[in-house]
Amino acid sequence: MNTLTETTANDDATRRHLARRLRGIARAAVGAVSTAAVAAAAPAGVTASVVAVACLTASAARAQEPTPADKATARDLMDKGYEQLNRGELEAALTSFRGADAIMHVSSTGLAVGLALEKLGRLIEAREALLEVGRSAPVPGEAATMLQAREKAEKLQLELAERIPSLELKLTGLAPAAAVTVTVDGAVVPHGTLALPRKVNPGKHTVRGSAAGYKPAGVDVAVAERETKKLELAFVADEAGPRTTPDGAPPAISTFMWIGGGIATAGLVAGGVTGGLALSAASDAKAGCVDNRCPPSNEADKDRSLMFAHTSTATFALAGVGAGLFAYGLLFESPLLGADGVTPMFGLGTIGVTGSF
Repeated sequence: MNTLTETTANDDATRRHLARRLRGIARAAVGAVSTAAVAAAAPAGVTASVVAVACLTASAARAQEPTPADKATARDLMDKGYEQLNRGELEAALTSFRGADAIMHVSSTGLAVGLALEKLGRLIEAREALLEVGRSAPVPGEAATMLQAREKAEKLQLELAERIPSLELKLTGLAPAAAVTVTVDGAVVPHGTLALPRKVNPGKHTVRGSAAGYKPAGVDVAVAERETKKLELAFVADEAGPRTTPDGAPPAISTFMWIGGGIATAGLVAGGVTGGLALSAASDAKAGCVDNRCPPSNEADKDRSLMFAHTSTATFALAGVGAGLFAYGLLFESPLLGADGVTPMFGLGTIGVTGSF
């Protein structure tokens, strides 16, 4: 059973429990306060406004009561649900019972939901539904069957508490400070509970773990009712994982790489821009020239073209220096150099690294 579904079912059970409590309070208000009773019992000192407020409260409570059509629908769903339960159509029975419970929110419908879930093997959700029934407040004047349903739900949830199995996880192969994530059937297990028994439904479950610098770990397990299954989730360091410093933190990138990369980038951008300006100025300088003879007015464009050309050359040279610094940092101070099998490589007209990646 997926643990994420179990969590969602718990939230739904909480909402249904609150709805049942509110309905019980409303019915109690109807039984304790009616329009005639308030008017007859009001002492002489009670003002008419107080009586009016009480009457409005009673009317609002009555408005929340299921209509005769609602009750007939719920009754039909309950009958159909028990027929489906007897035929072994468990999912269909659960749907019918939940429909009736959504209408009535009473002990008998909540008990039926819990019974269907128990038959399906979803013991965690079944117990939550039955706990909700057991916690519901008695309503004045309710039928004896409602009290019996509440008592039966309380007894059954105690039995289910002993039948629900558990998983005990043991994580091995991890560094003390490793950040690990463990899931059971896709739902993340809170880190603070990893060493504690985790309740699951009977049946098959998938346990997975992940941590930076380690290969994924996982195990599939089947657990029976009342069983406490101990599992080992063994982690193995990933050879291709990132290196760490003695304190467990990743090593910093070389300062030469930061500075060299910045200089190379700036030099390439500046060289490209000034080179373009030099070509544009040269084109302007050639305008009106005949047989390489240019008018005196073109001298300014010629000088501007030469200035941009020299600047472009200088910035490209600066980019080369930056690239050299970057290469030095990569080959001699980079974390990559410390990886197994990675060594710098030099040759005639070549520079680089060799190794397995």
